[in-house]
Amino acid sequence: MKKIIKKIIRKTFIYNLIKYPHKVLMLHNLEHGIILNNALRYIPWIKSPFFPGGGAASYSLLYSLLRILIEAAPQKICELGSGQTTNLFLQFIKSNNRQLISVEGNSEWYHYFSQKFQKIKNFHYIYSPLKEKKVLGIKTSWYSCNLLEKNINLLLIDGPKGVKNFSRVGVIDYIPNILSHKFFIIIDDYQRKGEKQTTKSIMEKLKKHNISFVTKLVRGYTSQFIIASSNYECLLFAI
Repeated sequence: MKKIIKKIIRKTFIYNLIKYPHKVLMLHNLEHGIILNNALRYIPWIKSPFFPGGGAASYSLLYSLLRILIEAAPQKICELGSGQTTNLFLQFIKSNNRQLISVEGNSEWYHYFSQKFQKIKNFHYIYSPLKEKKVLGIKTSWYSCNLLEKNINLLLIDGPKGVKNFSRVGVIDYIPNILSHKFFIIIDDYQRKGEKQTTKSIMEKLKKHNISFVTKLVRGYTSQFIIASSNYECLLFAI
């Protein structure tokens, strides 16, 4: 009887996955939300709430970032695009003496958040208007500033605004030079074609420089693709 029930459940799940994939992803997002909210109650450096959803960070993204912050404690963090993730990162660096660089290309968004994020130690908030450039022979809009940082342990690619093909591909010019030998790269919105193309290009660039890495796909309301140096294989498996 148990085998029959398991078989029915398995078939039902597969059927729903094929016919209603968005509902399955919503369940994944709900799962991450429950785990995240439960974990936040026990982390002493979390002082202010988060508001995932809409155009902000999803539960799956915040969950993945929180696991990395707690278990890897990255020394230097760089995020492309600011918002709810900035809120999480700032609470982390203030209590753990770490460094955060946040690059924002939207002037209204930058001025809105810069009022909230004034005079925080080890935080560099950069407003960088977008300009057109060519990367891999592709015309793209990218931040006008040069990313001259080195030894970044956690790179979050969540900006600028995504496009249909090779979205956010401007980051390719800075990889692997800005990375530490121990690193995480998180590409948000991986469910989209443009982000998948850019992710493939990032991995090809790492291989070209003989940098070994491991990967993980996290599914939720939005999806994230994580690329990490090989020494983080066990942690990535647990996320």
